[in-house]
Amino acid sequence: MDGDRYYIGNQAWMQTQGINTDAHQADIDAMTQRGETAIYLANADSVQALIGVSDPIRDDAIDAIARLQQQGLEVIMLSGDHPDTANAIGRQLGIDHVIAGVLPDGKSEQIQSLQQQGKCVAMVGDGINDAPALAQADVGVAMGSGSDIAIESAQITLMHQHLGAWQTPLGYLKPRYVI
Repeated sequence: MDGDRYYIGNQAWMQTQGINTDAHQADIDAMTQRGETAIYLANADSVQALIGVSDPIRDDAIDAIARLQQQGLEVIMLSGDHPDTANAIGRQLGIDHVIAGVLPDGKSEQIQSLQQQGKCVAMVGDGINDAPALAQADVGVAMGSGSDIAIESAQITLMHQHLGAWQTPLGYLKPRYVI
């Protein structure tokens, strides 16, 4: 812009561009504790702005997760987000087991690892990044508003956003772990 180059991205991207982010660590820590992902805006010299982004937690998510746990299912959050951010969201949702910082192939590998331990795994997802894991799971459940590849990779597609709706098919199939 106006002859100057600007960068927007996460901390790792800033570091690959040689931009020092150390002066902003307290702000980043506050963002991750709120469950936000920090996005940096920088020029060649320094960070110019920080933006905290997050997906809002659905009103029915906490209740749906609690009901699954009451049925004896272990709910695991599997996320590509930074571990601090994912753990903050996990706490808000009542999820004790959070696996974070995982790339799409890593999600599939995590599910495969559980399966190799003899566990039946259901995966619920909606994005392109979830497709390999949805295909690997014993039961893949895609949200109908999700990406086409997620829907194609799953065995079950929910056509509405009410999270409690997936308890019926999962209860019928009796997986041990829900990711």
